[in-house]
Amino acid sequence: MGRFVKYVLIVVTILILSLMTLWATISTWLPKVAGLWLPEGTQLIFTQPPQLIKRGISLNGIQFLAQDCFLADAGPLTLIYQDRQWKLHGNSLDIDTHCLEKLTTQETSVDDDTPLSIADIQKQLPAFSLSLDRLSITPWESYSGRVDLTSNKQGQRLSVKGNLLSGSALLNDRQMLTLESLSLHIPDSDDIIQLNGEIQVPVSLDAIPEQGNIDGEFVTTYVNKPLLLKLNWQQQDGHLTVTPQGEKESLLDVPWTLEGKRLVVTQGQWRWPYASQPFTGGISMTLTDWSSDYNEANIEARLNVVTQGSAGKGNAVLTFAPGKISLKESDLNFQLTGKMNEEQLSLYTTIPGKLSGTIANPTLNLLSGSLLRVTGAVTPDIYLHEARFPLAGIKVTDKGISGRLQTIINASHRYWGKYKLHLDGRSRDFWIDQGHWEWNFWGNGDMPPMKAKWDMSGKGEWNDSLINLQTLSTGFNHLVYGQVTVNKPRLVLAEPLSWNRAEGQYRAGWQLQAQKVEFDNGGYLPPSTLNIQFFGQDPANFQWKGDLSTKKIGPIKLSGRWDGERIRGEGWWPEQSLEVFQTLLAPDLGFKIRKGTLYAQSAFSISETQGIEAGGHMVVKDGGMWLKDGELSGLDFVMSYRLKDHVWQLGPQSPVKLRVKKLNNLFDMSNITADLQGYYPHSERQPLRLTNVGVDMLQGHIGMQQLRIPQKDPAILTVKGVDLSELFTILKPKQFTMSGKVDGELPLYLNHPEWLVKGGWVENSKDLTLRLDKDMVQAISDDNMATGDIMDWLRYMEIRRSRADVNVSNLGLLTMDAQIEGFNPTKNAERLVKLNYHHEEDIFQLWRSLRFGDNLQDNLQQIFSLPKEHN
Repeated sequence: MGRFVKYVLIVVTILILSLMTLWATISTWLPKVAGLWLPEGTQLIFTQPPQLIKRGISLNGIQFLAQDCFLADAGPLTLIYQDRQWKLHGNSLDIDTHCLEKLTTQETSVDDDTPLSIADIQKQLPAFSLSLDRLSITPWESYSGRVDLTSNKQGQRLSVKGNLLSGSALLNDRQMLTLESLSLHIPDSDDIIQLNGEIQVPVSLDAIPEQGNIDGEFVTTYVNKPLLLKLNWQQQDGHLTVTPQGEKESLLDVPWTLEGKRLVVTQGQWRWPYASQPFTGGISMTLTDWSSDYNEANIEARLNVVTQGSAGKGNAVLTFAPGKISLKESDLNFQLTGKMNEEQLSLYTTIPGKLSGTIANPTLNLLSGSLLRVTGAVTPDIYLHEARFPLAGIKVTDKGISGRLQTIINASHRYWGKYKLHLDGRSRDFWIDQGHWEWNFWGNGDMPPMKAKWDMSGKGEWNDSLINLQTLSTGFNHLVYGQVTVNKPRLVLAEPLSWNRAEGQYRAGWQLQAQKVEFDNGGYLPPSTLNIQFFGQDPANFQWKGDLSTKKIGPIKLSGRWDGERIRGEGWWPEQSLEVFQTLLAPDLGFKIRKGTLYAQSAFSISETQGIEAGGHMVVKDGGMWLKDGELSGLDFVMSYRLKDHVWQLGPQSPVKLRVKKLNNLFDMSNITADLQGYYPHSERQPLRLTNVGVDMLQGHIGMQQLRIPQKDPAILTVKGVDLSELFTILKPKQFTMSGKVDGELPLYLNHPEWLVKGGWVENSKDLTLRLDKDMVQAISDDNMATGDIMDWLRYMEIRRSRADVNVSNLGLLTMDAQIEGFNPTKNAERLVKLNYHHEEDIFQLWRSLRFGDNLQDNLQQIFSLPKEHN
């Protein structure tokens, strides 16, 4: 008896040790045992050995691999027995459908062909509950959510709850599957699909349900009312319709017939009346020879779309040649051929291709001859003469597009003109903000608004969310805008353009060089360089700063921003010597700058709709220059301005002010003042006004209160206290001289058909003195004694009253009628002399003759005052 007990204890000890060893090594041997029933090339992996817990076990994770691909990856799991049922709970389960491609097909024996019975499976299932906090299936990760599955004698119940997918379904013990509710939200939209209904599940899994009735509702932003879905079938015949709520005509009407392993759709119809034009078409399809587990079938289908645009009707046909679709490896050829019209656009397609891979993750390979052409008006402003997209060799998967990407665009813009662009590059698994795409581009075109021709070239790449433009060079033969011409400007990328779309960072550096900037008045800027940097969120929202400089001018600091429609900016011109701006002055003016300073500030905006708008101010201090007919010094000039629609508004808030201390021209002038305000070019509604004009000269003052352009009323030039002795000293007449001061008014006309001055007058403000040349008087006396006696009275006169009426024609002919009353104190102080005098003179010719000597003197003075290096 003792020996028997001893043997029993030894056996029990061995069994316990064996069980402990098996448990300790379960993560090693259980996957190998399970591999006997798993598909070839797959394996089960325990990330850590199981642990015993109260009433069950705990696993940190299980992974299921198809070759080297993780088909399923489960997080921590707990399995317990409680309340007479098994309860399995998991934190997460991730399934990657891409790994289905690596599953190999296993041959099954005839003995294994016995179909599984749904009822038998239900009877064999124990009472259990399964819950997963998160189930995620690639590539539909956005539909992940919580999953609960329960099983008892009454049947099985499945519920799903996630952000985009939620619902529940019940399979009772009579094999009736009821969709209690199913709600699906389309990602990144407000579209919702809701389904409910009943399906009579077949006896075995290899059979099709004999009958079913499913109703649904689809709410989409593309249609202003819900779409009602209805799918029903009885035995071999079924029908699928999609109809807007409250309407009789369906958007989709697909009748179908099922005979054994042959599903046929004939005369299916579809329509879409909610686009800019109605789309209609037909559907036909034949599905045959599907496998017992429904993972593959043969298919042949045809779908067409009929469109109507400005170019007439279009018809495009998509055909699927007889081929195989499968959950593991599909093999199906297709071709899209025809023409589609959409409003003003026409699309011509010839796209043969092949579909391979799994249905969940198909691969589209576009074959030789694939081409998409587009013509027509893209917008009211842009017209595509032709856009060609060669597509041969491109592969499309759920990961993106791979292959050579080419585009040739020949188009024109209503405002910016014609252009032709080429793009050629290569992509690898590229989609928006994922994968890689590198490209080269080049093109040329015309720009009528600037009277220019342009060209460009460059290269770049797109890596995930980072766009990098490595090089860019674009140039113009010239740019002409208003009164400015820019010769041969060229824009180059000085710093690579970098745009990180994910982080919202945009940066680039540019350089614009111009050989010469010419102005219509003859002035110019020497070769100029504009350096500018961009920094912001994206190409439609960034700030910029830079500087503009020439050999001596500048740098002018610039800054601004771009909002996708308008460039706004500001410029600061630092204080500089006026001499550097000599080239800006028209050569015909004959001005030579010799001293002074200038500084300026400007703000501007540029847009397609409003062109160039600008505003700012300019200040000149203590300027001095040689003039064609004299010298100017003490120049102070303050100007504010605005530019809009090619019209300059001068002095929008306060007038443009000109102050000159001294001007030596025909006369010595000082304290010159002038204010200018208004518009240029001027018009009746937008005049230009010159006010506060004044100058001290000839020991008197000459001024003008206002000159309006276009002129309605004459501008009155007033003369006060002008000394005639100063005037006659300058005019140097030999026949007579006068002294004393005069006043007067000269009405000036700028647009009169005949007169420059009409109705002007000059009167003495104090007594005047008239002296005649004695030689002239003697010559007259010798010739005519009577006339000589009269002239002898006029040889010296003191004039108490004088008046001259002055008119000047627009040809420069001066007409003056003078009346003089006075006496000759050397003859008889009490004898009054009255003199009427008429004079005509070409004042333009007189001016030219008077200035010859002074011009020579001024030119010599300038030559001797110039620095030695300019001699």
